[in-house]
Amino acid sequence: MHKYTIEDEKKMCSKYSPGIVLNSEELYRITLHPDHISSEGEVLPAAISTDDLERRGFSVERERYSDNDIICGIADKQVQSKESREHAELAKLGCGEIRNLSYEQTGNRSFLVIDDALENNIAHASIYSAMQTSKKSILRKLRNQLSPFLNNRLPLDTLTTL
Repeated sequence: MHKYTIEDEKKMCSKYSPGIVLNSEELYRITLHPDHISSEGEVLPAAISTDDLERRGFSVERERYSDNDIICGIADKQVQSKESREHAELAKLGCGEIRNLSYEQTGNRSFLVIDDALENNIAHASIYSAMQTSKKSILRKLRNQLSPFLNNRLPLDTLTTL
């Protein structure tokens, strides 16, 4: 299980942090074609690893601190790492919207957004399950809840004009 709680959202969790992730912030997530996309053009829930939600963190970039070269470099590596991948896009998510999601069975918050900036990428943050659980059935329900937020996608070359 992950080491973060809701209280951790109120403090910087990395020595490289530019500050806590605010509800008003926009986040980017790289999506890969065709791996993450259904035939209808929607992001597949399987694009979100349950292990990421539980332990590793579902990586996102904080728009306000993002570096276009870093994002494009990450996307290029991910596309090139698998022959079947054609291109990458950026999904844009609202941090406050993600934090406001609640798990239907309990009414408790579904997700945490944690500032875990990296030395070479201060814009890095992660989304985790807010529930301390390793039950795959619950984690699958959570990823089903999160995946529609990845459908607001932009072409990667949009970064050069933002």
